[in-house]
This record gives sequence, structure tokens and C-alpha cells, in this order.
Amino acid sequence: MTDREPDDRSQLTHYLLGFGILALTVVFSNVPQLLQHPERLFDVARPTSAILRLQALGFVLQMAVGTWLALALILELRRARRVAVFLWPCALALYFAPLPKVRDDLALAPALFVGAALLALLAWTADRATRHPA
Repeated sequence: MTDREPDDRSQLTHYLLGFGILALTVVFSNVPQLLQHPERLFDVARPTSAILRLQALGFVLQMAVGTWLALALILELRRARRVAVFLWPCALALYFAPLPKVRDDLALAPALFVGAALLALLAWTADRATRHPA
């Protein structure tokens, strides 16, 4: 095996990661009501129009970049894959901007911590998977 040939384990990691990102993108694309109207579920004030515009931008970006990143990993496409690895978590951060802060709803602190840790782990795994040629 040469340096250019991926091993089976690396390919399997790319496929699983790609399908996982695609699944998350589909889920996040189908639950915008939670983020557009968090005051219905949490005891917080309605987000400002600026935050709602950022959320809308994140919603569109997470769909586009998440789909591209997933397909790039699954189909072993190299074009803009590294850029997508960095843009996808940024798009998700914009998308989740309207959620209440921990100080607004302390009961959410563990869930927000776990969600942030899982997103960081997923971004780190995607970064490692795309550092080496597929």
C-alpha cells in the first residue's frame, strides 16, 4: 500500500462520518421551529431580529455546507472539503444562536455542555479525517 492509497479503516471512517453529518444536516433542517420560537419551550424573551437573521443564515449554510461535507466524505471528493470542515461548525453556531444562554436557563447547562462537546468532537473527527488524502 502506498501513501496515496487509503486503508479500509480510513474509508469506513469517512463513510460513517459522512453519513452521520448528512443525518445531522437532515435533522437540523427539519426542526427550525425550535430555534425560531424558543420562547415557546423555554422561559426566555423572543430573540431580536438581528439574531433571527443570523439564525436564518446559519440554517441555510448548515444545509448547504453540511450536505457538501457529507457528500465529499462519502464520495471521496477533495474539492473544498477542508473549507467545509471549518464552515460547518460555524454555520451550526449561527443556527443555534437564538437558543437561551446558560445564565438564562441554568437547567439547560448540562444539555448545552454535552451538545457543545459532541459538536467539538464531531468537528475534530471531521478535521482529522480530511487532513489525509482520501
